[in-house]
Amino acid sequence: RCDLGSAGGGHLPARLTGVCSAFARRLLGVCSAFARTVSMPEGPEVETIRATLVPLLLGRVLVGAWVSNKRLRAPLRTASLAPLVGRAVVALGRRGKALWIEGEVGSGVLVRLGMTGRLVVEDAAADPAAHTHVKLGLAGGAELRFIDPRRFGSVVPYRSAAGRDRLLAD
Repeated sequence: RCDLGSAGGGHLPARLTGVCSAFARRLLGVCSAFARTVSMPEGPEVETIRATLVPLLLGRVLVGAWVSNKRLRAPLRTASLAPLVGRAVVALGRRGKALWIEGEVGSGVLVRLGMTGRLVVEDAAADPAAHTHVKLGLAGGAELRFIDPRRFGSVVPYRSAAGRDRLLAD
């Protein structure tokens, strides 16, 4: 039997039960395939992102910051990224699924990608992709961009290593 809850008395007639079962199997197959393709990034994937960003960011000076007006998982304002501007990137790290980018004086940002978040380095003159929520300008005309269509990710600034460690504990 295929239980439809309160709709139509709760059950399908016997002649439709096979159709409902076949549909349910197809639907479950589609749902499980969707879950595999839209899953949250795992630790090794975040490590790959970190390793890819190291040669692109390490030693580069951040020259500007921009934040969209769309809310991410954690609220963020452009002014909260101001301590990073004018500072060189001295470290990129990862703990679990969190990635951090640290500036010269210990301040930085902690990035959690969520389900669909991405970090890309692109030419500053290029049009930003849809769903670009944070842009950090780099000396030399490039930008680090945080793109997240579903807005489950977060970019959270911190002012010291102790602040970063508190964020990582959450």
